[in-house]
Amino acid sequence: MTDDEHGPSSEQPTSRATDRAELSRAELSVRASRGVMIVMAWGLTSLALGFVGNVVLARLLEPADFGIFAIGSVVLLVTYGLSEAGLGPGMIRRREAPTRAELRALTGFQVAATSVLAILVAVVALPFGTTGAVVAVMVTAMPISVLQTPGRVLFARTLAYERLAAAEAAIVLSFYAWSITTVALGAGVWGLATGAIVRAIFGTMTIWIVSDVGVVLPGAIRWKTTRPLVSYGLRIQATWLVIMIRDLVLNAIAAAVVGIASLGLWSLARRLMEVPLVLFDSLWRVTFPAMSHILTGGEDPAPLLERGSRVFTVIASLALVVFVGTFSGIIPLLFGEEWRGVGSIIPWAAIGLLIAGTVSVATVGYLQAAGHPEDTLVAAVAFALVWIATTAAVLPIVGIEAVGMGWITGGIAEAILLDRATRRRSSARVLRASIVPLLVGVVGCALAGATSLVVPSGPEAAVAGVSVGIVTTLAGLVLFARPVVRETVDATRTALHRALSRPLTPASGD
Repeated sequence: MTDDEHGPSSEQPTSRATDRAELSRAELSVRASRGVMIVMAWGLTSLALGFVGNVVLARLLEPADFGIFAIGSVVLLVTYGLSEAGLGPGMIRRREAPTRAELRALTGFQVAATSVLAILVAVVALPFGTTGAVVAVMVTAMPISVLQTPGRVLFARTLAYERLAAAEAAIVLSFYAWSITTVALGAGVWGLATGAIVRAIFGTMTIWIVSDVGVVLPGAIRWKTTRPLVSYGLRIQATWLVIMIRDLVLNAIAAAVVGIASLGLWSLARRLMEVPLVLFDSLWRVTFPAMSHILTGGEDPAPLLERGSRVFTVIASLALVVFVGTFSGIIPLLFGEEWRGVGSIIPWAAIGLLIAGTVSVATVGYLQAAGHPEDTLVAAVAFALVWIATTAAVLPIVGIEAVGMGWITGGIAEAILLDRATRRRSSARVLRASIVPLLVGVVGCALAGATSLVVPSGPEAAVAGVSVGIVTTLAGLVLFARPVVRETVDATRTALHRALSRPLTPASGD
């Protein structure tokens, strides 16, 4: 359905069910529970598909080709992030359903912004030979990708993650199908470059098909409508920009102090950390729209924030203990002896993720939904500064493990600031509610990592690390946080029951 074919009036809400009042608290719980599981399952599937696809492409291409594509990917990510302006979240959090006219104005603004930026990037990049030409081709995907925004906004408003996962599957599969085929036929790095455009086209078409809003073409820019969304979105985008700069600075410091080889160890460790990050990302993605529903319904978020933090801390602790125990000791077997140093980075990084992640999962979505993204920005800046300062100070002494240590100190700073901001806005004491299971999880990760590194590398190290970590963590939880364990079991059982047994009520995007 296009804007001109039997669609709703441009000034009418895009769908009755996108109104907050149409989703009851029970239905919201069902959608949130199911959304977390869908996002998590798709995240793991996406990692697996990416791994297989990259293995195939690595056999067909030279390392230099991958390097050129990596440069193009970074440029594409940065320029898209700068031009997108975070407009979608502003429409996700508000109570009123966006009208088609508003969605067209939003799309028009984003298409204009990305087109201008794509032209500027291409003009600057083209003089730099093949690398510049690849970048110029890849950035043409940006104006196409932003046509997905209206559908994604409505998916998030109704927590319709089944269809969003289907669309993202089409995006990933289309990229690898095109890239592998064209590279195998001799296109080289141009197969990857044009794959970015194919990915944008297939993603946009799929979202148009699976979203009830259909095709939303760019419309006239309404600054009165767009200005408040830009103001709110830029504060969210600023947090994203801080994270990007933080990672670039950390890589530059590590390369300058300990060399490119050691930086390679950190890069692999960071890639491996994407596995447990799937668990956290599934909560981050669902929490913001869910909290938007709750706040517009006038509910007190404090009990939900505290309970959610306690429950997630227990789940995350057990998951990270297994991850640390498995990978700390098995790295040489999987990747070769030259990568042994990665195993000593992982426990530090996992503890940092546990400290920062368990607090941020419960608070970031709430603060942004409540209209205070500046609080998350302050926390992100503190996280970055402390992480960078710790790494720079310790790196010459202990080597590349310092980056993981910096994750811990930065995570502590972020957790404290997010907790204070949330307490100030809602009276919820998130850190106090989860501190006991959090400390137990930290000890469990440390012991799992230490055990795996002491035992000779191989399956025995993984078994020993996981066993010691799980036993320690479970014993600590039972001894010091038994009510939280019972609460976690009950909450998990309820969430699974809601997600697997109850049908969804009809809504846009379902």
